[in-house]
Amino acid sequence: MLTPDEIKRRLHETQSIDFLDLITAVSWQAEHQSIPIYLVGGFVRDLILNRPNKDLDFAVEGDSIALASALSERFGGDICTYPEFGTATWTRDYPDLDIDFAMTRRETYDHPGALPTVSRSTLQDDLRRRDFTINAMAIRLPNYEVIDRFGGLADLENGVIRVLHDQSFIDDPTRIFRAVRFEQRYGFTIEPHTESLLRDSLPALDQVSSYRINHELKLIFKEHEKCPDVLQRLSDLNVLAYLYDGLRVTEPLYWAFRSLSHLYTEYKYISHEAYWLVLFNQIENPTVFARLEWEQLAEFVQNLRALLAAVAVLADAEQQPASEVARSIESIKMKKEIHESMLEAAMALHNWNPRHMTLLKNYRNRWRHIHPKLNGRDLQAMGLHPGPTIGRILRQLRDALIDGQIISTRDQERALVQSWIDNGTFN
Repeated sequence: MLTPDEIKRRLHETQSIDFLDLITAVSWQAEHQSIPIYLVGGFVRDLILNRPNKDLDFAVEGDSIALASALSERFGGDICTYPEFGTATWTRDYPDLDIDFAMTRRETYDHPGALPTVSRSTLQDDLRRRDFTINAMAIRLPNYEVIDRFGGLADLENGVIRVLHDQSFIDDPTRIFRAVRFEQRYGFTIEPHTESLLRDSLPALDQVSSYRINHELKLIFKEHEKCPDVLQRLSDLNVLAYLYDGLRVTEPLYWAFRSLSHLYTEYKYISHEAYWLVLFNQIENPTVFARLEWEQLAEFVQNLRALLAAVAVLADAEQQPASEVARSIESIKMKKEIHESMLEAAMALHNWNPRHMTLLKNYRNRWRHIHPKLNGRDLQAMGLHPGPTIGRILRQLRDALIDGQIISTRDQERALVQSWIDNGTFN
């Protein structure tokens, strides 16, 4: 068992002084109001694993909303309350945090996938309702005593994902996704009985809204480095096939997601839409897209396929000018808000072909950002009349810039345009 001194040591090793002061302030206020309070959830799990975690969750044996309100009045910040669940979120500007407070409660479910009906209860019941043993521990404040009534410490030590009761995945089928996400994030193993329960509970996913399933997928996409392994495991457990018309993570698809992870390392950001496009690129059944409740995804996937085909053709051609590649890519209908995601997805799906990747990276990183410094008004000042000729000149000027025929200075651009005028190029 971890001692309070060991918990304090780990807090100081993994958290900033401001963060520790915040925990002290919450503990002091709860003690002042004679309200028992506990750190719970993922913060406790990661603290025991010596991993940083900024998601502060407090379980309150009393009025959590009154406690959050008192903290906001004393220390500033905003609160958002949810009386039907007995919860409140205190938002602080410095340190930049959302701190969640929830009354200790019991949860019941009217049917699989339903949101819970909650009632006030004890810490024991509050911990029992949680998804896995490794998330069912608490740290009592202010003395930092670890409370572990369901074997969470042993499962952390042994690297095991275990549900607290056999009805767990039926009560909340989204725990299926979380079990796999935690397993892959920490390099743990879903223990055999829990895995058997998971497989038997797949039909319960039919009762879960697309919104909630999509949210779980977004959390998986945010894992970045571990995302390919999470999706592969979900595929092996038949979760993706059950939900999405036999969808499997094949070896090429796995490496496409691995490529997205590498792109994330390179660019420091990858949109979650890119993950959606890669995952559903192989889906043909329109009912799958309808079930996702993202009306435009089917259209975006078709645009992605057109982009992939265009790049393949361009890569096979001999000595294509860069400007022609850029024009071909830009001729494909891609909405502005999805443009970046489309390029990221195409790079991931073409990861096996260096020539394809080079074309896409050159376009993404360089060519699409090149535009003339001159505009239509500048060309009119040079004696050209308004009309389609101005557009043609600007397009050819951009081609020259992309192909490196000139350096992008206004004087060079003006000189090149003047030579075209003198030579009657656009007559």
